[in-house]
Amino acid sequence: MMGADPEFQEPDILLLVHEAEIRRGFAIKIESEIRANPRTADFRLNAAQVAVILSVPLSTLRPRGYLSSGVLSGKLHERLVGLQSLVKHFLNQPLSSKGGGEPDEQKSLAPGVKRDASEAWKCAKRDGNACLMIGTGKPWVCHIVPFTWNNNQANVQKTKEVIWYLQAFFSQDWVLRYSPYLLAERFPGGSDKAWNMLCLHINNYLWWKSDVRFGFKCLGIRTTTNGRKSVVVLQLNWMPRRAINPAKLMSLEGQDNDFDKMVECAKSFHQHGSPHSTHDLSGLSIPSGHLIHVQMPNSEAVHFKAMIDLQWAMIVVAAFCGASRTS
Repeated sequence: MMGADPEFQEPDILLLVHEAEIRRGFAIKIESEIRANPRTADFRLNAAQVAVILSVPLSTLRPRGYLSSGVLSGKLHERLVGLQSLVKHFLNQPLSSKGGGEPDEQKSLAPGVKRDASEAWKCAKRDGNACLMIGTGKPWVCHIVPFTWNNNQANVQKTKEVIWYLQAFFSQDWVLRYSPYLLAERFPGGSDKAWNMLCLHINNYLWWKSDVRFGFKCLGIRTTTNGRKSVVVLQLNWMPRRAINPAKLMSLEGQDNDFDKMVECAKSFHQHGSPHSTHDLSGLSIPSGHLIHVQMPNSEAVHFKAMIDLQWAMIVVAAFCGASRTS
């Protein structure tokens, strides 16, 4: 259900621009390390990979980190290429052409599990059977991490190829904890849970997952007064619309370089109030910083937060490197 107060919190800059020079140094070292290998002597970081470097925890880039320059050059190159594939895998979910099913439901000839109607019902009940953004009824019950990550064995194999690259954003323990649900090798459909779902109007779903116009940032979890349930606080953040190709090779230094352009995009977008489009259906203007309070059982809150955190990491990278299914 939606909470009434507070309704707004000033959003942060979407990229970690206060660490830009530190991260530029790491980017230069990473590129140099990979180019030192004769097999990848012509390597240059692309827009998607620079967006990753500007988004991951700083510990990921520091010595002994997942993307540190101390990692063997071949492995470092593999991880950077894999991270781009991970973001693409998150976004690349075909749309259902007919009503009555979730928008990201896979139309595949491969046999697989069907959506668990009881879990979808739990989500709809939790969210008041209304869009969490604008409150309209009869919403789509949408997966946060796509159902197509593990709804059949073919998709499980695709997820298996990229899931471990999540270690750039999260700890190895985090990935080990959630891989049984997200990878679900033995039991496809492992993430088909209410804690991996939320209710949105179909247009909002498309703006979120296809157009990458906004993302949900988790600000934390609090318990209710009686302690029986938890409230997960989500912050809506509009994303910049960048006319750039994720595969564009990026300059890191010098006049008018691409690294600075990405940093300046984040700064400018924030300084101008994270401009957004007026909602097509309601005529309401929903600002970046709008808060959504989602109440759920204590046992589900930490899992819901984890899925939102994964979504946030993918959406931010996708927005800044120009990746979307409609671009």
